[in-house]
Amino acid sequence: MKFMYRYTRVRVWLYRKFFSNIRKLKFTGKILQATQFIGTGEIFAQNVELGVFPSPYFTNGVGYIEARNTTAKIEILDNTWRIQT
Repeated sequence: MKFMYRYTRVRVWLYRKFFSNIRKLKFTGKILQATQFIGTGEIFAQNVELGVFPSPYFTNGVGYIEARNTTAKIEILDNTWRIQT
């Protein structure tokens, strides 16, 4: 299980640093699955979790969020997906 956790953390880091080109990313929360942020617009996500373990293609799939032009704005607000405990 530790290997899976480390493997997904490395994938998340790689996609955030090398495969995403968004300049205006304001994100608070957890990225559990590799996610690619693309575009010239703005992506705002507050207090959210991206990815659900164990789901199909969690370890080899990729999330994709794109704000295509400079006027595009994507907002994902508080607790859009969060498992309450």
